[in-house]
Amino acid sequence: MKRSSLLNIDQILTIPNLLSLIRFALIPFFIFFYLNDKNSAALIILLISTFSDVLDGYIARKTNSVTDLGKVLDPVADKLTQAAVMVCLSFKFKWMLVLFIILAVKELTMMVFGIMVLKYTGKVNSAKWYGKLCTTFTVITMAIHVIFPTISSELSMWLCLLDMLLMLHSLVRYIIFDSKEILSHRSSKHIDPRPSGETIV
Repeated sequence: MKRSSLLNIDQILTIPNLLSLIRFALIPFFIFFYLNDKNSAALIILLISTFSDVLDGYIARKTNSVTDLGKVLDPVADKLTQAAVMVCLSFKFKWMLVLFIILAVKELTMMVFGIMVLKYTGKVNSAKWYGKLCTTFTVITMAIHVIFPTISSELSMWLCLLDMLLMLHSLVRYIIFDSKEILSHRSSKHIDPRPSGETIV
């Protein structure tokens, strides 16, 4: 198995990774502002976090600085941010709590499969388009609830239900992709390398 280079120093000190770390640092600021009814400030924090997410992906691709550590830090920063925002919003919107539970199940399942892929293939896979679509809609859903704290419960419900469907779709696609990676690697290791007809003497 190829060794992962998650802890190499040149994989840590990159601009994209530092931007991911900034997103971790922004989480308590959002929580503070939102729970103190400073929705405008909370929205600004959420937008800065979202912009830094887009920026770190762009810089990583343009400067060829995509790292295994970055592939881990980026989604973890995203999901912790989403989880914190959903928990805060759940105090006003009951469907946000359900959405948070679906997010938690999705991420825990993906973490298990991600660990299995790393174990069998030594690779850390990047996010796929369906994952990015799901994340984008989740951010939009959260932003709408922050911007419009008085939206109807019906609209909140439909936004959360649609987001749940996208999460479940993304989860199924990732499970299929990761399972194929694992099975492909395991089957390749069981192929007999000896030429046909060769026997052991």
